[in-house]
Amino acid sequence: PTVDEPGSAKITIQLEYMIVTTGIGAVGNHGIIDANRVKALYSKGNRIVRMSSLPTKSIRGIFLSSEHNSWARKAENGNIKYQKKLQEAGIKYYSVSIRYNYTVVKGTDLCAAAQWMDIDSDGRGIIMSSFTAEERRAAINDLMTLPNKGLIIGSANSASRRFARNGLVAARGSNESVPPYSSDNVVVTSPDYYGEDVKVFGFPLDPSEVIAHEIGHTSASLNIHGTGRYEYNQEGLQSNIHGKVYPTLQNTKNIINDASNRQTIENE
Repeated sequence: PTVDEPGSAKITIQLEYMIVTTGIGAVGNHGIIDANRVKALYSKGNRIVRMSSLPTKSIRGIFLSSEHNSWARKAENGNIKYQKKLQEAGIKYYSVSIRYNYTVVKGTDLCAAAQWMDIDSDGRGIIMSSFTAEERRAAINDLMTLPNKGLIIGSANSASRRFARNGLVAARGSNESVPPYSSDNVVVTSPDYYGEDVKVFGFPLDPSEVIAHEIGHTSASLNIHGTGRYEYNQEGLQSNIHGKVYPTLQNTKNIINDASNRQTIENE
């Protein structure tokens, strides 16, 4: 895009979730989760961004400032004045294509889903229902040999307590709020909202938007409520407003530059 510019690049942001569909932790009414809609909501975050440096495992990527981004856009449209301004300021940048590849698949029982997640705990997660006390005891036995049993049982228990306090909570994602109880890829649904006998209580988001919102919490450590920068009344993955749940530019910056996410970078 500019004289002596570094070039073009593509960043694919990838995450896959499996829904527990049978046995303990099964999402009773999992049919109301539309995997294609969840994927489409994240695809709304696909965009071209401009960066002076790309992220690495040890260094955050640097995005052009709003002013320099405006210069670059005008220069790319043939404006000679801004081509010169970029050159004189020594601004070189990558034109980066951001592509989201977030998928949801229907799975099997909790134990098999946990084993599947453990193969790639950075790139995979599970969507499950909260436990009753009896189910918790059974789950401890079923998951006894799995390294991620503490994460799964802790997430389910924490969500169960939240659902008991507030009947209008449809689901809870890891890294939900300050302080986060986990930063791993687990989304726990409420049986009152995703159960066989769904209660209708006028929840603002549709079932797929809820899942997209909760997966957003697991996508970056900064994606937590209670900071003033990631709140329900804002547009983006943090939103609880119908039609407003998708990755904004700021959401994308958080995800790309997250320290844990950068450790999973694979160069093609």
